[in-house]
Amino acid sequence: MVKWRLGQGVIVPMITPFDEEGEIDIGSARSLAGRLDEAGTIVFVLGTTGEGFSIATDKREQLVRAVVAELGSGVVIYAGIPSNCLENQIEMGNKYFELGVSAVVAHLPCYYHLTEQEMLVHLGRLADGLEGPLVLYNIPDNVGQSLPLGVVEELSHRDNVIGLKDTEEDEKRLAKAMAMWGRREDFSYLIGHTGFAVTGLFLGAKGWVPMIGNLMPGVCRSLFAAAQRGERTEAERAYRQISEVRAVCRSIAEVKYAASLMKLCGQWVLPPLSEVDDEHKRRIGERLRGLGLLG
Repeated sequence: MVKWRLGQGVIVPMITPFDEEGEIDIGSARSLAGRLDEAGTIVFVLGTTGEGFSIATDKREQLVRAVVAELGSGVVIYAGIPSNCLENQIEMGNKYFELGVSAVVAHLPCYYHLTEQEMLVHLGRLADGLEGPLVLYNIPDNVGQSLPLGVVEELSHRDNVIGLKDTEEDEKRLAKAMAMWGRREDFSYLIGHTGFAVTGLFLGAKGWVPMIGNLMPGVCRSLFAAAQRGERTEAERAYRQISEVRAVCRSIAEVKYAASLMKLCGQWVLPPLSEVDDEHKRRIGERLRGLGLLG
């Protein structure tokens, strides 16, 4: 598979369904993955939305096995390898490649504040240790610091570093990134902040990673397709539909509760997260019913 083609399209960071005891609901996981694939989106397990950092290592593998079994080894699948331990990341990543995952996704370690040189060395060692494609992930609100574009640029010339998922609300950064990589065919800029979806795709971003895609994969795919055709009015129409739901479903717990109302999976999240309160549940229900998403 051509390197850059892995980093295109709508890549949905799939929620991980659990039962009341905190065990992964494998049946629902397979169903969710199948639904996303049928909508023409790419499944991304064990990301932030999938609570990857909170899931035990053996259970992460259990989820990956289930999704690969559901979709088949020929389908593009992303998997997160969140950890502060480089050795664990490499071990997990290579195991996931062995199981059939197409690319793995990694953000900076948490806790330590790193210099740019330390970031470069750490992520370079990670890329060297992995036996398949790596997508870099910038999410400063969670990690505590931003991954500089200059560091990404240097890493982007490694054979197995295929893209950047950028979840940072900074329009100047977006414009600079598009100037750097918008014409690159061997490196993909993936929009992580949904507020930039239309703007970023029309500037040349090759993909988009929307949490709301768990609930509206078809509409997300329509937005992307409209952008690919250059039909901005259609893209903005789809974005307005997405925004209606996103206004009440911005957190993982909120999206999971909405998914439970849509009978996609249960509402349970793992510690340290907690379920949404009754008032917010009411608002989510009203919004989904008003938009005709509850059947």
